[in-house]
Amino acid sequence: MDRTKIIRSAIKKSICALTAAALFLSALVFCAPAAYAGTDKNGTVNSANANLRERPSTASNVIVKLEAGAGVSVLGEETDGWYKVGYENQTGYVRACFIDVMVTGLNDPAVIMMDSPLFKDHDAAGEIAATLPANTQVTVTGSFGSLYQIKTGSRSGYVLKSSVHKYRIISIEQKATVKASGVNLRKEPNTDSEILGTMTKGASVVAHSIQDQWIKVTYSGKTGYIKGNFISYKVSPNITTMATGMRGQAVAAVQLALKRKGFFYPAANGVYGNATRTAVKKFQEMMGLPADGIAGPQTLLLLLGSDGAARLWYNYRDSMPAQKPQKNGKVWLVDWFGGMDKLLKKFDTFEVIDVRTGIHWEMERFGGVTALWHADVCPMTKSDTAAMKKAWGGEFNSSRRPVWIKYGGKYYAASLMGFVHNTSPIKDNGMDGQVCLHFRGSRIHAKPGHIDEAHQACIWEAFSKASKLDDYIAAGKV
Repeated sequence: MDRTKIIRSAIKKSICALTAAALFLSALVFCAPAAYAGTDKNGTVNSANANLRERPSTASNVIVKLEAGAGVSVLGEETDGWYKVGYENQTGYVRACFIDVMVTGLNDPAVIMMDSPLFKDHDAAGEIAATLPANTQVTVTGSFGSLYQIKTGSRSGYVLKSSVHKYRIISIEQKATVKASGVNLRKEPNTDSEILGTMTKGASVVAHSIQDQWIKVTYSGKTGYIKGNFISYKVSPNITTMATGMRGQAVAAVQLALKRKGFFYPAANGVYGNATRTAVKKFQEMMGLPADGIAGPQTLLLLLGSDGAARLWYNYRDSMPAQKPQKNGKVWLVDWFGGMDKLLKKFDTFEVIDVRTGIHWEMERFGGVTALWHADVCPMTKSDTAAMKKAWGGEFNSSRRPVWIKYGGKYYAASLMGFVHNTSPIKDNGMDGQVCLHFRGSRIHAKPGHIDEAHQACIWEAFSKASKLDDYIAAGKV
């Protein structure tokens, strides 16, 4: 046999050997028991009527009938009432109600609501290790069917879910007022608990913490629980409300506070967008506040505390780089220096439109010793003053609000402060003084020569919400 034939024969033998080995290995893989690595959930069949089916449907073929107590591997989350499971060498689907799933890795605070047996194992008919009295504080570490796995002190075991109240505690420690009459103060955070007293509208309480929308309060020397929506917190109206469209250091501070409390996960970028609005809504729902996604004084108080809320806007800039005018829809963003300070002249009148409500009124610019820093303005008539006061909730204060200024047929993004000070050149207009109107880069009185973050954030809100102006115009509101 020549050398070429010998080589070809050797190659054929090698190919045959490799093919046989591959077939042998594939047979081993096919016949080997299924491995369900990657899942951290095991389940137990709780019924003698459970079937493992080919597809998640009762019309699907039955692979095998499962015995009560059989162990399975749960492969993924429940979908449309079915679990995909692994059982012995087979994979299929079982009705979720027939599987008790063991979930581990939880770390949730909870309280035992009534005297409850602590089972040694995940079997409600099994051995009882102890009896936990009502109000025992526990940590839920897992879940199995109708039972929670818990630990309290040195003890651990299983209790019925029906006897456990899971909650998330957020500290408050603020003075508050009851908003309705006939509100019951209860011993525990549930409506079946003993009533310690009944409060009238306007009653003063100290709110300590909140858990699952129940506020722990002290009232007339007694400490108990009331629902969060019956509480109004005492907070200064001077705190500037935050809403979508705002930007700056104060927004970043709110995002970080939400992140610390577990409501916000993206980076704190200082932009009040949809992610921040959603996080604020979730926080408001937890605290029993109206969930509108707007961070008003009550929300900021509970999120940051009284000192943090009061100091939220204590951020100032020494300078802001000039930029060319920008336009978003009908709204212009124009610098104060070299822009609006030249355009809006002394004694010019203009229309002011409140961004958040659509309330509008007429105002006039006039001069003063600080006229170069921003625009000193006042309403034209008593009805204009009344409209402005309505936008501020019925009482003037130093909070800032985003506004559009309509002047010369164009709309400009601005911020108006509601603090009335000094004097007004217009008599009998209902305002005994003046207020300050700010544009991009304008400066304030309190920190001479500094740029106020609250005003700049409101200006950004006014600029970013140009579509809202279109809605107001289309509805004939402005």
